[in-house]
Amino acid sequence: MRKIYNFFFSVVLLLTFGQLSAQDFSVTNTGSNMTVFMTQGFASEANVANIGIFYTNDAGELQCAGSPLSMPSAGEPFQITLWGSEAGLDNGMAAGEEFTWLANDTDGNSLDVTASFLPNGNQGVYSLNETAFIGMLEVSSSVVDVPGCTDASANNYSSDAN
Repeated sequence: MRKIYNFFFSVVLLLTFGQLSAQDFSVTNTGSNMTVFMTQGFASEANVANIGIFYTNDAGELQCAGSPLSMPSAGEPFQITLWGSEAGLDNGMAAGEEFTWLANDTDGNSLDVTASFLPNGNQGVYSLNETAFIGMLEVSSSVVDVPGCTDASANNYSSDAN
């Protein structure tokens, strides 16, 4: 019983650490970048503390590739310098990698982010020395349905083993 408890506790700690690292909005200046402009700022009913664009590193973890130097108010235009990976390293966005937007509120709760890009331009993928223009950026505190342990149909587990 003690081994099961220790295993469960270890898994919970691992999952918690993984989620906390995904909410770290610090970036590494790699020297190669692109610029993302929020022409209309963002709209939100939540009290947004951080917003950023993330990449997935080789270990499958989300790392921040860019966030504003200071958090603007809703509706205020701003820009993000998005850092690309250095040759042979796993320290930034890869060429052609799609943007993963993350935001949190002042209480540390994750927020849902929806970005709409202006037509005839970059549509949300990293490209060295390019510029992307966001026409609309919406941040909401909506709960996103994540299937799995929160899925009601997952309770149909049968313990009948042959």
